Amino acid sequence: MFSLGCLYYYILTDGVHPFGDVIRRETNILDNNCCIKPGEIQHTRVENVWFIPAMLSNVPSARPTASAIIKLPMFWEKQKTLRFLDSVGEFLRKKSQIVRSYENKLEAYATYFTTSCRQTSGMNWKRFLCRDVQKYLQGLSYKETFRGMFIFICDLNNNYDTLPLDVKRAVGELPGPFLDYWVKRFPFLVATSWAIFQELRHLPQFNAYYDSSFIFPMAQVQQGLKLLQSSIEERAEQHNRLAPHKRAIYQHINQQEKFPKFLKKSRSSHICHSDKKLL
Repeated sequence: MFSLGCLYYYILTDGVHPFGDVIRRETNILDNNCCIKPGEIQHTRVENVWFIPAMLSNVPSARPTASAIIKLPMFWEKQKTLRFLDSVGEFLRKKSQIVRSYENKLEAYATYFTTSCRQTSGMNWKRFLCRDVQKYLQGLSYKETFRGMFIFICDLNNNYDTLPLDVKRAVGELPGPFLDYWVKRFPFLVATSWAIFQELRHLPQFNAYYDSSFIFPMAQVQQGLKLLQSSIEERAEQHNRLAPHKRAIYQHINQQEKFPKFLKKSRSSHICHSDKKLL
């Protein structure tokens, strides 16, 4: 499994080793120091590689089995992913002590739904939505906790044909664009909720989404997601620092491109005016 994790990352990054260059590689492996960087991922969304640190664990018994890897959400079709979110929504719709406990778990791990590790639990998911969907939510009794969001996603999916046209346009068609609408706003939503509900894999509505032989410890899931979040934020900060310089360069290039056109236009107008005089 360790070798498969290295190979998997190597393929997704077009030749980058998860433990760094040749000089530091052996030391990083012994120290369990993964050098995974989201900017190196080429062939999948960055949220799909959160489990690689678990595959690369220096404790063999902590590594997932091959059958557990195959069951991961990144290998699902979009229709299956949407069915999973529906199952979560229908489960959370019920009123029981176990549902309340999972509502609390969702809030406890809410910081991992987005790409920012600075988000805190208790944030209102509605403010991440577009204006048309926020307007549609006005007057509806969906809670501001993530339990309310899962139920809302479930209701939108199951009642899609009766939605107002502007809401349909906003959330996109089923299943692909609709799912993309939510993943764009909460990139780690599927991975985190999938990890949270592992303990319920014995229930009929969930057993199709999990392997019975292995459970990813939440500590491993948190480690993988934190690593990705920190790297994404670092990359965003670098981009923001470079942005003013890039804008200055683009403005300079645009000015250089417009200047000759202006001269050409002026010269053309001057020639035409002189020709008219001669006529």
